[in-house]
This record gives sequence, C-alpha cells and structure tokens, in this order.
Amino acid sequence: EIPELPLEKKERFINTYKLPEYDASILVSNVSSANFFENTIKQFENITEKTSKSIANWINVEGGRLLNEKNIDVEKSQLTPASLVKLITMLERNELNSNTAKTIFDSIYTSGGDPAEIAQEMGLIQITDSETIESAIDVVLNNNPEAITDYLQGKESVIQFLMGQVMKETKGKANPKMAIPSIKEKLEKFK
Repeated sequence: EIPELPLEKKERFINTYKLPEYDASILVSNVSSANFFENTIKQFENITEKTSKSIANWINVEGGRLLNEKNIDVEKSQLTPASLVKLITMLERNELNSNTAKTIFDSIYTSGGDPAEIAQEMGLIQITDSETIESAIDVVLNNNPEAITDYLQGKESVIQFLMGQVMKETKGKANPKMAIPSIKEKLEKFK
C-alpha cells in the first residue's frame, strides 16, 4: 500500500476534521506533528471543529514554539496524546485559563506528567465556584468606592480595573468569564 502523500493528508485533515487550510498545511509539513495530531484526535469520542482546531493549535503554536526554543520535536517530547486531551478538556471546562494551560503544556512537553496533578501542585486550578467569586467581588467593591463612582459617571474601563483587583483578591484564580458579568451586574445595582 502506498503511504498517504502530504497533500492527500492535508485534504483529509481539512475535510474530515474541518481544519483551516493553514493549520492543516503546518501539521502535514512535519510528519511527527501530523501523526501526533491524529493520535490525539482519536482519543476524543465526538470531535467538534473547535476541538480539532484546538489540538492543531497546541501542536502547531505551542509545540512549534518549544521546538524552536528547546529543539524538542513533539515526537521526542514527553507530551502524550492522552495528556494533551486532558489539558484541552480542563481548558474547555474553564478549570484553567489560557496562560495557566500554557504553563502546564510547557511542563508536560519537557517533563511529562498528568496535567490535573501539575495544575493542582502549582495551584493553577481556576475558581469557578460562583459564591467564592461573588464574595471576592464584594470585597473589591467595598475597597474601591471611587471605582463605583467612576462607573456611574460612564467610565466603562473601570470594569477591567475591578477585574484586576478580583484577580489579585483570588491570587489570579478567578474565572474572568464568570467574574466580569457579575462585576457589571453588581455595578448596575448602584445606579
């Protein structure tokens, strides 16, 4: 049997996994990246376009960065398809933000390990508990009455400042997707 040519593989990645042409081209330009992508994608039960794009991005962008920085190809790295799946799943569940996920990726790429255990050890699991986030927002609002005044005078940018204060209060662990709407809601109550 004739092995699949890069162009055929690229077409298959575009058609089967709905990858943009650019991502598919980068993947097939490196045999180990293409193989790693396929081995990773097989671990998911139902593949969405978002998931396949996410896998490609981690391999192309972050894997590519580490290939340049440390000269370690994805095949020779300590990263496994299973650990990448776990990392992406944690990110999709909002247990990690993109910055903490990159930190963990770097660690598992060079040293291996379980993403969940590493996140726990490094204290990187995001707070998604609404009561904890609400209470941090209350503390921040009580400590920053001038920010409330600024908001009431039409300064929308104060929301980003308050989000920064919430991050400080939660040691960087509050989930911004949950906190920002909550900050806005609490500010509106002062009107």
